[in-house]
Amino acid sequence: MTLKPFLGIGLWLLWFPAVLPAQTADSLKSLKIIYTGSLNYSISPDLVEAVETLLSEDSEHVRLQKVSWKISYYSNGSYLMDPPKDVLREHLPGRAAKSAQKKEATILESARAIVLQYPDETGYPLMEKIYESSQNRRKSAAYVPGAEMKKAAIAEFESPAGGILRVLETGDQPVSEFWPKTLEIQYHLLVDGREATVAVFGKTLGGPSRMHAALKKRISEIETPALKLNIGNWSMDEEWIQGLGGDPDAYMKSWQDLGFERLSFYPSDLKPGLDLFRNRGFRFVGSNLEKTKPESEVPFEPFVIEEAGGIRVAVVSLLPLDANPGLASDGLPLVVRDPIEKARQIVKELRQKHSVDVVLAVSYLTSEQDAKLVSDVFGIDILLGDSVSEAAIKRKTTVELSGWGKEISHKPALMATRPRFSFGEITLRFQRSENGNELVSIVEDTPGPVGSELPEKERLSEFGDKLLDYYLAPKETILPDPRKLWPAVRPPKLTYRTPEVFNLGAHIVREATRAEVALLRIRSLESNSIGEVPENYVRSWFGFNKKIVLTRLPGRAIRALMKNMDFQPVPAAGDDEVSERKYYYEVWLAAAGLEEAGMVSGLPLQDQEFYSVALTEDLLAETDALPSLKRAVDKTETGLMAGEVVVDWLKKRKKLKETEEKIKSGEAARRDYDEELRSLVERRLPSKPVWRLNLRDLSFQFANTQVQNAGPFAQVRNARIRSLNQVLIQASSKLFSEFYWKNLRWDAGVSTDYGRVTLKPAGAPILNNETMDQVVFETELRYKALEFGRGYGRHQLGPFLNAAYDTEFTQPQSLPRRKLFRVQPGIKVFEGSRLQEFHVGAVVESDYSTSASSTLYGWATGFSWSSPVPGSPMQFQARLNYRHFAPSRLDTLDDLKREFSVNARFQMPILGNLRLSPFVDFYLFEGKLISETGHNIVFGVALDYSRLWKPLY
Repeated sequence: MTLKPFLGIGLWLLWFPAVLPAQTADSLKSLKIIYTGSLNYSISPDLVEAVETLLSEDSEHVRLQKVSWKISYYSNGSYLMDPPKDVLREHLPGRAAKSAQKKEATILESARAIVLQYPDETGYPLMEKIYESSQNRRKSAAYVPGAEMKKAAIAEFESPAGGILRVLETGDQPVSEFWPKTLEIQYHLLVDGREATVAVFGKTLGGPSRMHAALKKRISEIETPALKLNIGNWSMDEEWIQGLGGDPDAYMKSWQDLGFERLSFYPSDLKPGLDLFRNRGFRFVGSNLEKTKPESEVPFEPFVIEEAGGIRVAVVSLLPLDANPGLASDGLPLVVRDPIEKARQIVKELRQKHSVDVVLAVSYLTSEQDAKLVSDVFGIDILLGDSVSEAAIKRKTTVELSGWGKEISHKPALMATRPRFSFGEITLRFQRSENGNELVSIVEDTPGPVGSELPEKERLSEFGDKLLDYYLAPKETILPDPRKLWPAVRPPKLTYRTPEVFNLGAHIVREATRAEVALLRIRSLESNSIGEVPENYVRSWFGFNKKIVLTRLPGRAIRALMKNMDFQPVPAAGDDEVSERKYYYEVWLAAAGLEEAGMVSGLPLQDQEFYSVALTEDLLAETDALPSLKRAVDKTETGLMAGEVVVDWLKKRKKLKETEEKIKSGEAARRDYDEELRSLVERRLPSKPVWRLNLRDLSFQFANTQVQNAGPFAQVRNARIRSLNQVLIQASSKLFSEFYWKNLRWDAGVSTDYGRVTLKPAGAPILNNETMDQVVFETELRYKALEFGRGYGRHQLGPFLNAAYDTEFTQPQSLPRRKLFRVQPGIKVFEGSRLQEFHVGAVVESDYSTSASSTLYGWATGFSWSSPVPGSPMQFQARLNYRHFAPSRLDTLDDLKREFSVNARFQMPILGNLRLSPFVDFYLFEGKLISETGHNIVFGVALDYSRLWKPLY
């Protein structure tokens, strides 16, 4: 596993050209460019991976008891060991301090970390094993850095506050008066039964305050600067700075004082960079960016031209095509075009129309794409390409040119890389000739990481302290060690992975809002913790002010979002760098309440049904990347923040666990608590009752026709004149209570159908004709014995028992009122998305309409279907039922041999749940004693209304 106490503060690329004094004659001009790489304040102690690999591979000799994180201090290669609680900088040894005692020690050191064991008398070659582990990792992966075993010393100093301070001295330089903060990770071990501690100290790299001070110092050394051109990267937005208690305006002003005017950004930094800079006087270069909305105020320029001392320099900036998904997910009205083609067009324009002397391209492409760029595009003089992660290597390149610009070159004069944690310098020297400026030499100098070169008083930053204190200061741990949740996983699971964290967060948000579904945008974890996870890490993972809102989405919209939902198995596995990369550039969602098979609360998603969905406000606004969110209705503010909700929930659960441990066996309480947490992380929802009140259908037709004084017009050929007074009433309704508990479903409700036409002919008796008259009270119990299929084909199968009382509103003339009691046992396929139901089984029907009751026996089948009409908002619905009764010696003229009914309709939405529905209703019947077949068919258009109430949500 990889430990990432990675504190991302941003990536800048700064250009600062300035005319230098003439070096030989007036005809020789020089242009100085200073550029920075990443300004990430990074503490990324790579050697923890070697330690953790050993712990997972050698459990026979070495057992991990716990891991603790501490804020420590360092000075000129010296590190404060196991810092006492509440230690202050003024307690630390100064330049003149003398150690009371020194002891030799062996350390393992890389460019980013130092490993020390104490005490070292365990009898087991622990440090050698860690070194061997680091070497094995280096052999297996090219990107793993090297490390070396070396001698160091542990010095003891008397603290002004009392007590003894131990300092690990890794070099010969004495400590200074200034001690910046760093990180110490302590692995408390049992080595062959003896206690030992392995400490890993992180080397701090980069950081805006350090880079700012270094640049300020370097700029002050350049005389009479004539040109300032600045291009940069940034990965921290305004919310992030404010969340750490910083002032974005004050912080940015310190950079404006250096003369920033132009910026370009790495793709993933565009959104935070724009939010932070565009309203503070900065402008941006994006050569292959285009606005998708012309009215957008995003201030991008295709190139920048600046002039100093008669030298015209043009700068272009190129982004990769794979940045497009990230732009869409961030809601930016921008699109990336082909960088090679755009570079070819822009360089041609710069040469022909703007007469520039030097074209400098800043490339965020891969090394392979850079190679294609320089082979396909002529006219680029300097290329700053793929960045490097070197923290200690210093490079210096000198290129001597003669006749540059007199002919077309197939490669740039200089191809440099954007460094990290350091800045570079390029010096251009021009010899003025009769035909213009001839470039005679280029010198590129990358001086390596800044830090020790800085003035001592510039090395401490209030903002940097806040950053370290926020992430690394001891805070209450609220997530248990993942080894407790997954004790059987081998090698032992030491850290939580990104999908696991956001699965848990989504479930907590769902519980807090009582929503049916909760969605969270998965973002790569910039900081992680071995073992138990502290509160500040959890809070930063979910944001400082991510507002939670409730909305309603139709099932078809949620189904469309599922292609962006990450349902990978948990616990998650795989290489950090590879598996985490997709969360930077693609939109992935963690979903709670929704299963991968398309089930919500154990029921399949229905396209037309609306579901309550909780999500963050910024995610709801990402309609460009997730167009289905445009279907959201009824947005409601909850007043909750995602980070606060998750932290509060975890604190409450931890407190409950601790209380239970005092009451009963601690092991049992821990097991219950851990099982609950594990089930949420693994998306295993606890079963709970679901009750819904479903107005499945309310359909109504009414027409009242009144004709007056039509007698004199009896010969007029117009049906509306010759028509009779009449009233048409036709209505249907289905209202049901639905109760779900584990594998059981119980429905109870009433269905009504009534239709009547009343004719009032002049001078004749009123004639009433009932077209429909039925009231059915029914209840049904289903048991889910089996689930099968996926997606639209997901169904449940099991036995059912239906009991119904079938009667009518009005009693027919000369006939008794219908009173039928019907029982239907059988097998049913149900809860499908398209094929909603299919049943087959026996039917027993008793007729109590007369005193001489009779009972019929037979079988029945039927189905219900619902599906969208492709390319339209309409929904097609069909219901079919068939009953067949066996003959009996007691059969009467009232008894039917078979009944067959079909109702089909196209529902066209009008407003909300109100729909206009053309329909056809067909009913076929055949008697037992009357061997005739008849039918009733109705064509019509109805206004349909349906509503589903979900009291638990």
